[in-house]
Amino acid sequence: MEKRIPLILILVVIMFSLPAQTQTQNQIRFKLWYSMDSTLALPDQDFDSQPEISGYKYSIKAIHQIVPFILEGYLYGWKFDYTPSDKTRNVTEFFDFSSVQSVVITDSHIAYDSPLITDTGTVFSCWITYSLLKYQIDLQQYRNSINFPKISGIGRAPIQDDTDGIIKAFTNAAKNAIRDYYSSIIKNKPKEITGTVYLTSEPRYYVDAGKYVATLDFYLEKDTIQLYHYY
Repeated sequence: MEKRIPLILILVVIMFSLPAQTQTQNQIRFKLWYSMDSTLALPDQDFDSQPEISGYKYSIKAIHQIVPFILEGYLYGWKFDYTPSDKTRNVTEFFDFSSVQSVVITDSHIAYDSPLITDTGTVFSCWITYSLLKYQIDLQQYRNSINFPKISGIGRAPIQDDTDGIIKAFTNAAKNAIRDYYSSIIKNKPKEITGTVYLTSEPRYYVDAGKYVATLDFYLEKDTIQLYHYY
């Protein structure tokens, strides 16, 4: 039987392994989870006086570290600079990945609800809702009005890296999606590719063989493709 955190009415019970993102014109909503290896309380609320849940601060701290990164991908996108590896030219792979605009965890438009602990007592999850401002709604509508390519990728990173492992898995999913897309349309490896990707679906991630595995979908906004010169 699932254990519920006191004082919170849980309206939706969906296990963390299932898709958990919805989006309307006015908000973005998705579900995150993290393992409970130490101590915690629900964001925005003080449960320190309740000993039965005071052991979950570790998981909420981790979720706090992940939320801004994911919202940046939804709201503003991640820009990238990618150089594919090329053994014939002795070129090593390079991938620079950064947010177009930052989001802070103290943003008042971020809200948390429906905390849940799995029946094994090892995973904490909750829902995150972000209420969009007018200019953010305009950005969403602009992107939806353009026929950007839709790409998908799978990325992995060691669970030993904690929240950095989740972010690295997301980053690798983006890199693999970009690499697979361009390898399907460009015959010869390019020297450099730049552009921006926007997260378009729920942040799906799980653990397999000691690694976080992220399976993500993106819109791809192309920028530049620099080819090698042939003589």
